Amino acid sequence: MDERVLVWLSWLYRHKGTIAGVLFGFVFGWLSIRFGILRALFVLICTVVGVVVGYRIDHNRSWAELFEAIRPSDRFWRR
Repeated sequence: MDERVLVWLSWLYRHKGTIAGVLFGFVFGWLSIRFGILRALFVLICTVVGVVVGYRIDHNRSWAELFEAIRPSDRFWRR
């Protein structure tokens, strides 16, 4: 490959979180303008659920691990 292409790919890899954030913000902004904030939030929630389910399937994680991770600890309830 050309050296310029490798430099470009390296830069993209180093800044993948920023690029994903910009794309996410752009898409959410467009959805908010086009369909309204509540419908955009609904699409956002559905997307997050889809990503979580896909991640679980890809990494062979159990659903019990997910619920343990998001469940508040017992210390939270014993004040």
